[in-house]
Amino acid sequence: TCQFFKLGKKISLHEGGTPTRIWLHAKDTARAVITIIESGKSNEIYNISSKFEQSNIDTVKKILDCYHGKDSYSIEDHVDFFYERPGADLRYSIDDSKLRGLGWKPEANFDDEIQEIVDYYKERFIW
Repeated sequence: TCQFFKLGKKISLHEGGTPTRIWLHAKDTARAVITIIESGKSNEIYNISSKFEQSNIDTVKKILDCYHGKDSYSIEDHVDFFYERPGADLRYSIDDSKLRGLGWKPEANFDDEIQEIVDYYKERFIW
């Protein structure tokens, strides 16, 4: 996403950014896989998810706040609200209770992690 800002491109959000997504940190995903392996169970299916759900527009606003600083940008300069994506899902959600039954749960907090992630891509990511 940060490269969009450097290249002057806008983030396309269908439905005005109202669709929601579940967010899970890569560290929590890796821990989930390790938990499954260490459980010794085989030939089972486990959903990896979290309970943290937010709208796409709220996610983009948090990224913009981290990248530019709060209230120092116009969202319309960075987001294409007129993008259309016919047939797009408005929400994704899965049940991770089977995995939680193995003792796993997500530990990372989106709001605590987002600044570090944005800074990483802002400073280091090259296309």
